[in-house]
Amino acid sequence: MAVQAITRIEAVRTVSGNRPLLVNFPEAATRTFKKGAILIFNAAGFVDEAGANPVNIIGVADADAQNTTNAGDVNTPVLISQDDTLFRANAVSVSAGAAVAANSVAGSIAGVPTLVGNMYGLTKLTTSTGSGNWVVDLAKQGTNRRVIITNYDPRGTGYPLVTDTYPIVEFLFFQFFAAFGATS
Repeated sequence: MAVQAITRIEAVRTVSGNRPLLVNFPEAATRTFKKGAILIFNAAGFVDEAGANPVNIIGVADADAQNTTNAGDVNTPVLISQDDTLFRANAVSVSAGAAVAANSVAGSIAGVPTLVGNMYGLTKLTTSTGSGNWVVDLAKQGTNRRVIITNYDPRGTGYPLVTDTYPIVEFLFFQFFAAFGATS
């Protein structure tokens, strides 16, 4: 068992073998989100950080916000949440804004990791370890699910990483909640 550092969400690769789609959008005024944040459009059409259980997810910030005075003064590069792009993040349970520092994933069924193929939500950590980073939140299920876990990241002590603390997983965005997802 190893403790994996909590890191920002990043694009891993695409299913097609192409590069992840990166698009620049005008940033909302006075934004302070970090690279790896989950982004949406605000009511005025500018890029903004998502809140709890986001819908119409544009994707993931590929740079820190620039905290400008006026909306649209700068553009934010966004890795689009399309069904071709695999992302990587820590998978933890979140309680009161903090990652639970226990084995986030316990066991497997006949050697198959229990998280792969399941859907979970996304949460921004607001206290202690990893504060400001978004994670796959194993405590968010049911109507709060936004991503589908496809694999474990092989950087831990063993593979699959079923006993690591704060394991790193690969995931796809559930397209029903993506701004540019399929509608039918």
